[in-house]
Amino acid sequence: MGTMGAEPSDLTSYDEVPYEGASLAHTHPARLEAIGRLFGAAPAPAAACRYLELACGLGSNVNALAYGLPGSQFFGVDLARTQVDVARTRAAELGLGNVEFRHMDITDAGLDLGTFDYIVAYGVYSWVSPEVQRQILRVCRELLSPQGLAFVSYNTYPGWHMRGAARDMLLHHAKRFETPAEQAAQARALLEFIAQGTAAMARTNPSLQSWAEAMENERQVIASRPDFYLLHEHLEHHNEPVYFHTFAERVQEAGLQYLADAQVSSMLSTNLPDTVTEAMGTAIPMDIEFEQYRDFLVNRTFRQSILCRPEIEVKRTLEPARLRGLYARTSARWLAEGEERFDPATPKLRTAEGAVLSLSTPEGRAAMADLIASAPHGAAFDLLVAAAAERCASTPEAARAAVGETVLLCYAMDVVDLWSIEPTFVDVAGERPVVRATARREALRTPSVTNAWHERVELDPVTAKLLPYVDGSRDRENLATLIAGFMAELSPGLPANEASGKGALEATLQAIAATALLEG
Repeated sequence: MGTMGAEPSDLTSYDEVPYEGASLAHTHPARLEAIGRLFGAAPAPAAACRYLELACGLGSNVNALAYGLPGSQFFGVDLARTQVDVARTRAAELGLGNVEFRHMDITDAGLDLGTFDYIVAYGVYSWVSPEVQRQILRVCRELLSPQGLAFVSYNTYPGWHMRGAARDMLLHHAKRFETPAEQAAQARALLEFIAQGTAAMARTNPSLQSWAEAMENERQVIASRPDFYLLHEHLEHHNEPVYFHTFAERVQEAGLQYLADAQVSSMLSTNLPDTVTEAMGTAIPMDIEFEQYRDFLVNRTFRQSILCRPEIEVKRTLEPARLRGLYARTSARWLAEGEERFDPATPKLRTAEGAVLSLSTPEGRAAMADLIASAPHGAAFDLLVAAAAERCASTPEAARAAVGETVLLCYAMDVVDLWSIEPTFVDVAGERPVVRATARREALRTPSVTNAWHERVELDPVTAKLLPYVDGSRDRENLATLIAGFMAELSPGLPANEASGKGALEATLQAIAATALLEG
């Protein structure tokens, strides 16, 4: 999240309290390209595209993308000069020659920047004035290439009605204090007071129970986030949620159209109860209205919408044929013996969230077995089809249909990710191991680093201290000595000996490799 919407000479709240930001998995052009192809567009190849991020903040997302896609060109613009300076410095430290950052207002963005295949406005639309919101959509319309995709995130109703009540209370209290540090501390204290007070009163007044639960949920969210999030999410002057149907109307008025949500599972009926799906299916068409009613059901608070030009014929029914040329990956595993619902005759998947999914065809099960075995890598859809056909003695046509249906089902359930390319990384450490340079730099500032799949990986304290040194200049013996020292430093009671260092290093390297952080 960055900032837009004032004169570039003005000192912004983001200059005073920068928003650290992070890599944003759903904004990766390889994921956006895959979604575009699934819904009938023909976006530019992720490996050779032009990408613009509005309100780029400290450049955390753009720099990580530019590092992983050296054949593409990346641009980031932001109103806070201090954030742009940091973004440029970090790009220089990584030696990136395919990224440019500019200090500018969104209202000044025009064709002098060129056109772009992907435009991303993450964490900005809801946090600016209505005029700047219109300018964001204007930029998307004017600067998108003919098959380009724009990504816009925003807070939504109905979910933000309750969160907005908490924001109003925090704003009312925090305005009494001058410095951002005081405002953040006082906002946290007020929310603690309200959560505890409503919980106490709800014990004797059941009518307050739902309100007490809402305040406790908000307290937990705020307690888990740093001050810059609290200041720029709840205590900014602008935070204007919108209903999805209203946003879609604004998009149309701006000369664009809604293509899909960046989290495709949130669009579909696949993961709704059958009774709900049947009732909605008889009364509501499978389009924007369907998604709006789905938001009503789940009390949605946040959306990540993908937009395109109106000339593109959007195909809202997903078909296996459009999976050709895409890559799939999964974090699911097979249900193990002893677990509830285990059946050796019909293997079932356990998703990362703990749900259980049954697969109806042998070709589909074969494809998912290959995907699970290939983790942390993915596999090309066409190769999954060919392997399933051979293993199940099926015709290519039958295998393609069965595997396609399974992959789309798993995609709709957030069990499978789809990409247009597979990122480069290794899953076995060399004699002089090398971790991605972006992750090494990030580990100096935070234990949450970006992997090859553009996801955040949370590091334990020892790994976080070791990661900056895994740059190929040290062999295993040197790294084992380092990790033994870090273990002794963080746990003084443990001996720092050669054997413990070697054992810890091997376990750490395996864990690093399993999370797609290794380059060599």
